[in-house]
Amino acid sequence: MNAPAKLSKVERIRARDGERCWLCDGKLSFGAAANSSKAPTLEHLLAKSLGGTDSLDNLVLTHKGCNNQLGNRPLADKQRMRAKQHANREKTKAAGKSVAAPQAAKAKQLSAPVNN
Repeated sequence: MNAPAKLSKVERIRARDGERCWLCDGKLSFGAAANSSKAPTLEHLLAKSLGGTDSLDNLVLTHKGCNNQLGNRPLADKQRMRAKQHANREKTKAAGKSVAAPQAAKAKQLSAPVNN
């Protein structure tokens, strides 16, 4: 997707990648104060200290805390961290569904009319 050049880098990356953190896949809050933990920050996939650039191909959006976790690690380490975070998120979602289904069934039983 080609975003207009007049948009800020953050807006161009948002148009490209969506509104989720690259690392944890959590929702980013684009209206939040810059120092908010939910506000988007620019993360260099290849850290500038390791030769990375400010080109859009090397930038993603993350929460401030996620950006700090990634630091200036090599790209391969960042990708492993991301894969682990996404796997954990999927396990949590699956566990929530398996817990919610019996709870929903019990609630349905409790709300069913009693035949006397």
